[in-house]
Amino acid sequence: MDLVQHLRIFQRVADSGGFSRAASQLGLAPSSVSAAVRALEQSLGARLFQRTTRQVRLSSDGELLLARCRELLADVARVEQLFRVEERPAGLLRVDVPARMARLQIAPALPGFLALHPGVDIEFGGSDQINDPVGEGIDCVLRVGEPGDVNLAARSLGQLRQATCASPTLLASHPPVATLADIAALPVVHFGRRPVGRPELFEFGTPRGLVSVAMQGRVSVLNAETYIACALAGLGAIQLPRYDVEAHLAAGELVELLPQLPPPGLPLHALYPPQQRGSRLLQAFIDWIEALMAPCVER
Repeated sequence: MDLVQHLRIFQRVADSGGFSRAASQLGLAPSSVSAAVRALEQSLGARLFQRTTRQVRLSSDGELLLARCRELLADVARVEQLFRVEERPAGLLRVDVPARMARLQIAPALPGFLALHPGVDIEFGGSDQINDPVGEGIDCVLRVGEPGDVNLAARSLGQLRQATCASPTLLASHPPVATLADIAALPVVHFGRRPVGRPELFEFGTPRGLVSVAMQGRVSVLNAETYIACALAGLGAIQLPRYDVEAHLAAGELVELLPQLPPPGLPLHALYPPQQRGSRLLQAFIDWIEALMAPCVER
């Protein structure tokens, strides 16, 4: 019995929550996955899963094995890499990143990564929310904000620089914005679900620290594309990562407000399953992303 391979199959079944899903992610027949788990159970003399017609759950012995299995497979990956120093990463990498970051930053540069790594294939998703990366078989997700999933390893890529912007049309109908008091008179575009009239807090970095300004607006949106479109239409000021609006600022379609008082940066993280820590392919991709996003972040 190939113990390491059987442990890898066991871990994928546990992480994905089912034999069929694990088989799909591994490119194996469901019968092969079931046989591997049965062989492992027989070898260990323990029942690893509680199986019903509707779901597969880890037994208490399975929970114990899974904790040790993650450590063991991470060690195995590190040992394997000791003898592959000159080998280029290869294989399929499944990644998911925020939609606008995918369109503006990563997709245009992706040919360069693939040219560097001819043995790599990318399954590339652009969304703003993945609820279960491990269950969906995703190797790496990029997320803006503090990492909230304690089951994923996180690597900080820095703080995304932000900007406060408004359209020339909106600014033409209001007094010049030179101070925080001036900007408080502007309407804003709200981001997220919120009742009409609830203030939006814009933050600004000042010599005395962060200052929050309560802003009001009549329009609320749920995604970045609409957020920027509403600002371009003159519906209100917005605050967001600077790379999102760099082209609009350069074209004069938006104007940066109070650049001497920039908003605080937004944390950017690469998140991945802990058992992937030893993957040279994953680390090569994250290193590339970190270098790619360096002009957009501060450390």
